[in-house]
Amino acid sequence: MNLTHLKYALEVERTGSITKAAENLFMGQPNLSRVIKELEDTAEIKIFRRTSKGIVPTENGRIFLERAREIVRQSQELENLFKNSRGRRQSFRVAGQSSCSLLRAFERTVIALSRDGNYDCYLEECPSSEALERVLHGDVSIGLIKSRIADMDTLQQALWERNVRCQTVGSFRHLLLMHKDHPLAGASRVTEGMLEQYTLVTSGGRKDVGGVSRMVFFPSVAGCIAAMPGIFGSYMITRPFPAETIRPLGLIMKEYDDGRGEMSDLLVYRSEHKLNDAESIFADEFTAAHWDSSGRRVE
Repeated sequence: MNLTHLKYALEVERTGSITKAAENLFMGQPNLSRVIKELEDTAEIKIFRRTSKGIVPTENGRIFLERAREIVRQSQELENLFKNSRGRRQSFRVAGQSSCSLLRAFERTVIALSRDGNYDCYLEECPSSEALERVLHGDVSIGLIKSRIADMDTLQQALWERNVRCQTVGSFRHLLLMHKDHPLAGASRVTEGMLEQYTLVTSGGRKDVGGVSRMVFFPSVAGCIAAMPGIFGSYMITRPFPAETIRPLGLIMKEYDDGRGEMSDLLVYRSEHKLNDAESIFADEFTAAHWDSSGRRVE
């Protein structure tokens, strides 16, 4: 049993597939299967079992992988300790659902860190659920997720049980973003039924939205707003944008009740993780990157 083999097992857990994990690790599937079998023989447990949804850990396997994840994390921290002492680069990695707030905070963090040439910065735009999984698996140190304020107590308890801590870094309400010439732009109140005949433009985790006649998906919010002026009758259900970002594109925001109420933005990280300087800068910048329905920054 060695550190590399533990990383292989963690990749199998992350992907839920021997085939996909082998592809990601640039190795043959038979070799990876052999490694997993050797780990199971050494630990004298069954680590994974096959299900209709893919390969998942057994109960003993879950405990084994949690410990393996901790060993890999500690190894990486030990390695980075000596790298950083020689002035070599550190990594700042964050994952979160694509939004103007996320992009603005990441951009300003990168600018702040550019004065110190020791950081490589990575942003992964993904749904909240995937951002949390990336934190749990150690792919990133911090993640941004969102939750209805009404669900906060339940969510915090669930995070605590998974050894994840969180801090609130903002709140918002969803609204509609559309072109100023949209047929509904002049409506005093827009309901869900009024939107059915128009095109929903969406990013992140909203690929499975139902109840709309047409939908256009982009992996990033930047792609959404760039395309909207050319898609007649398009709209987004989104958090508020800064006025200076949308006005040049002829886009406007309208208040809209999507039934979710007020939302909280949460910075999540593993319980044993201490925020470094870069992550603390990002948390502050994300807190400042919130706007109201008029596009003015929320103080």
